[in-house]
Amino acid sequence: MVLDEFFALRLYERLRGISTGSLVEMLDRLVVVAGALSMGTGAYAFPVLLGSSTPLWSVLGGALAATIVSAVLAFLSGMNIPRRVFINLSIMGGAVLVSYAIGSLAHRLWGLSL
Repeated sequence: MVLDEFFALRLYERLRGISTGSLVEMLDRLVVVAGALSMGTGAYAFPVLLGSSTPLWSVLGGALAATIVSAVLAFLSGMNIPRRVFINLSIMGGAVLVSYAIGSLAHRLWGLSL
């Protein structure tokens, strides 16, 4: 609660010195970023909405999205693109394996079926 008030006060202090034109520009950027984030999160659910009955297409769609984002960011920052894509896909694969292991362990220990 106190933290929320602190951030609200800091935001108010920052916005108080901003002109109306700058505020409109900030809101425009906010809408663009929010839209991009919404489309990014929808990429994983899109195959399900099209009727996919297995997680294969969601996993492939997620890997494709991660590859595209990694390549673009690596290019913009001047990094080695194949190396960055490999690292990010490895991290993503590791996260999937850890999640699967936790789910399997929960199923064995407590009989939870996910």
